[in-house]
Amino acid sequence: MKDWSLQGRIGGWCIVLVTMLLTACGGGSSEADGSQGINGGLVAGGPSQARTISGTLRLTSSMAQDSDTQVAGSFAINLNNNSFSQAQRLNNPSSVGGYVSAANGAYSNGLSFARDDSDFYSLPLLNGQTLSLEAYPADTGTNQSIYLRFQVFKSSNQSAPVFSEDIRWARQVEFVADEDAEYYVSLRSIAQSPVNYHLRSSRSLAAGESLSRAGYAKLASARVNIVNAFGEVSQLDDGIHSDLAKLKALRLASQLQGMRGVANAEPDYLVTASGLSVNDSLRSFQWNLDQLSFPEAWQFASGQGVRVAVIDTGVAPSHEDVQSNILFSDGYDFVSDVLNGDGDGRDADAREVAFGTFHGAEVAGVIAADTNNAKGIAGAAFNAKIIPIRVLGSSGEGSAFDIADGIRYAAGLRTTDGRQIADPADIINLSLGLNINSFVIEDAIRDAAATGVIIVAAAGNEQSDLPFYPAYYPEVFGVGSVNHTGFRSLFSNFGDNVDVMAPGGTDINSIYFDGVDDDVIAPSRLDRYELSIGTSFAAPHVAAIAALMKELDPSLDNASFMRALERGELTEQGMPEQFYGAGLINAQKAVYAAGADSLNELEVFPSNLSFGNYASSASLFIGNAGSDDLTIELISANVPWLDISLDSVDAQGASRYVITVDPDQVSDQAQQAMIEVEYRLDGGVLLNETVPVFKAAADVAGQLSRVYVYLLRKQEVNAAAGSYDIYRAQRFDDVNATANFQFFDVPEGEYYLEASTDSDGDARLFDKGEAVGAYRLSNNASSLVVDRDRIDVSFEISYQNVAEQSGFANTIDPQLDRNLRSSQ
Repeated sequence: MKDWSLQGRIGGWCIVLVTMLLTACGGGSSEADGSQGINGGLVAGGPSQARTISGTLRLTSSMAQDSDTQVAGSFAINLNNNSFSQAQRLNNPSSVGGYVSAANGAYSNGLSFARDDSDFYSLPLLNGQTLSLEAYPADTGTNQSIYLRFQVFKSSNQSAPVFSEDIRWARQVEFVADEDAEYYVSLRSIAQSPVNYHLRSSRSLAAGESLSRAGYAKLASARVNIVNAFGEVSQLDDGIHSDLAKLKALRLASQLQGMRGVANAEPDYLVTASGLSVNDSLRSFQWNLDQLSFPEAWQFASGQGVRVAVIDTGVAPSHEDVQSNILFSDGYDFVSDVLNGDGDGRDADAREVAFGTFHGAEVAGVIAADTNNAKGIAGAAFNAKIIPIRVLGSSGEGSAFDIADGIRYAAGLRTTDGRQIADPADIINLSLGLNINSFVIEDAIRDAAATGVIIVAAAGNEQSDLPFYPAYYPEVFGVGSVNHTGFRSLFSNFGDNVDVMAPGGTDINSIYFDGVDDDVIAPSRLDRYELSIGTSFAAPHVAAIAALMKELDPSLDNASFMRALERGELTEQGMPEQFYGAGLINAQKAVYAAGADSLNELEVFPSNLSFGNYASSASLFIGNAGSDDLTIELISANVPWLDISLDSVDAQGASRYVITVDPDQVSDQAQQAMIEVEYRLDGGVLLNETVPVFKAAADVAGQLSRVYVYLLRKQEVNAAAGSYDIYRAQRFDDVNATANFQFFDVPEGEYYLEASTDSDGDARLFDKGEAVGAYRLSNNASSLVVDRDRIDVSFEISYQNVAEQSGFANTIDPQLDRNLRSSQ
C-alpha cells in the first residue's frame, strides 16, 4: 500500500526530466509450514529439497533491437531494414543491438550464420548529441577480425555521408551531430565475418543539457508546459510538431529548468488509454459483476445521487444502454489539439467522435449502464450519473496539460482557461496513465484530492512495478487487474502502482488456458458493445463501488475511503500485497462498511482456482461475511494431485489454506477438480460449498523470444576452463517491457542467474554486443543462494557499454561461453 501522508508523496515540485507515457489502461511471499497438511485425511510431508526460483526480467528504457537479427536454430533471416526506404525508425534517446554479415557461413562451434549485409536506421538528432557504435566479432570462439562500415547521412542528402568510418577490430566509434536534423545510419558488413554491434544515442549534448529517459515518441506534441513563480501554468507552442520538433522540446524543457521566473518546465507528455482490445465474439454474461458481489450490494445501493467524472475520450452521445445517465450539459472537451479528432479545440461538446476508440464510452458503461431496461448490460452503479470529460483524442492519446485541466474541472477547481463546474464530481475515474511523473498532472491530482473527491486510476498494463502515473500518486487509488479466477492478470502492473484489484480480464490465450475468454463487456459506439481487457476496465469497478458507498455515506471522501481500504473493510485479502495491494475489492463488503446491514454468508476467495505454468500453489480464504462464528468441519479435494494445507485460523474461524498441485501425481494434460468445504455457522446445520479447480496443460507455457533467462551452477562456473554449460534456461520469443520467468524443482545450492539475447544465433549467450543482465555477476563472489523458494527475484537486461567499463565489463571481457545447446 502507498503512504497516504504528504511525506509519502512522490516527486513534489522536484521532478526528473524524463519522458512520460500516459497510457490508458484498458490497458514478499509467505510459505506454509506443511505441518497440518490435509488431502483426503493424509498429512503432508516435510519440506522438499527442490526449490522454485521465479521473478521478473525488465528491459531498461529506450531499448530496441535490429529488426532482422538471426534467431538461434534458424538459418534464414527476413531482411527488412536493408535500405534507406526500409530504415528502422528509432526513438531518441535509444540503445539498439544488432547483427550483420556479408555472407553465409559457420561459427567455430559448427552452427550456421546467415547473410544480412546491412542495417539502416533513421532518427532525429540534436546539435551536440553523440551516436556511439561498438562492434565485436560475433564468433567468440575465434580471434576473428571484422570489417564494418559505419556511415551517417542527413535525410536531405542520401548520397553523401556526413560521417564514414571503417571498423576493422573491436572498438568504439563516435559521431557528434553538428545541427538539429533528421539522420540516417548505415551499418554495412564488408567481409564475411559476422559482427555484433551496439548503437546508442546519448542523453546529453555537448552544451551540457540532458534529455529525458525516453524520447520524442513519448510526447503528445512539441509544446513545453511551464509553471511560473506564481504557480500559473502555460504552454510554449511554435505550431510545429514533427519528431525533430518534439526532440527539440526535450532540450528546451531542460534549458528552462532553473531560469528566473520558471518554477518548473516539462515537455508535453503523451497519455494513452489503458485498454487492451480483443476481437472475440460477445458473451451474454458479466462475470466481473458476479466476482465482486455487485448483485448482493444492489440490495442496499445503486449509486443514486452520486456524480462520477469519466476523464477519457468522451462518451457516445446516444447509446441505448447509457444515455439516461450521461450529463452532457456538465461535461467538457479539453482536447486543445484541433487535429485530435473533432476538428476543433476546446469546447463544451464532450461527445466522442464517430471514428474514435470509444474507450471512454466503455468505461462509462461499466460504471453506469442502464439496468432493468431489457437491453445490453447492467452498470455496476447503474443509478450514478456520469460527467463526461474529453481529454484523449480519437486515437486514445492526449496531452498531460489537457488532462490536468480535466482533473481540475472535475474537482470543481478553476482550469488554466478559467473554466469551473458548478457541481463537481464525487468520484474521478482515470483509465489512463504514463510512466513518467508530470508536474502538471501531479499538481492537479494534489489539488483535486484536497477537495475530498475520490480519485481512481488504472495501474497500467506493462506487467511492471516501475512507477505508472497517476496511479502511483499516494492520493490516487491505483487499480490492478485480475482474471475470472481472481488471479492477477499477467499484463497488470503491480507494486506501489496498485492499491486494490478489480476485474480487467485476460483473453483466451492467457497463461490459464482454460478456454474462458474473460473480457469485460461494455457499450461503445452507436448501439454496439465491445469486449475489452486491461486495467482501464478494472478501475471503473472501483469507481462504481465508491459510488455505492457514497450513496449510503455522503460524508465519504478520499481520506475516509483510504482508511476503509487500509482497515481491510473493502477487500478480499490475503494475496501478496506486492501484487494485489489491499486485495480484490468486494462490493458487498464495501456497502457494509458504508452502513448497510451485514448478512451471514460464507465467503470463499477466490471463488475458483486456476493453475498455469507460472503457478503451482495458491491461497484459498474461507470466512463469514456476518458476525456468526464459522466452523469448517472438512475440506477435501476429489483428486489425488491437489494438496490442501491449513495455514492460519482467526478468532471467528476464518481460515487460510494453501492449495498445491503435486507434480508427481498429475498428468501434463489439462485437468479439472473440485474442492469441497463442509461448514457450520454458529453451530447450526451442516452446509457445503464447492470450489472449482482448473490446471492448464503443461505444453502451453507462454513463450516470448530471442531472450534467454538461465541458471548456472556456481561450482561448475568456478571449475570451467574455457566454457560452461547452462543448467536451466527459458527462452522468450518477444519481450515487451518485462518477462516473468520460473524455474521449478531446482536443487538447493548456489547459482548465478543471468539473461542474454542471442541475436547472432550462435547458441552462445552473454556475447559482446548482446543485451545482457544478471541478478549476480558470475565474476562476483556473491551468488544466488537457493536454500528456500526464491520468489520475485527481479533484475534488468540492457546493452552494455564495454568501452566505458560498465558493470558487466569484467564479466564479458574474459568471455567464457555459456553453452546453450547442452540445455535445450
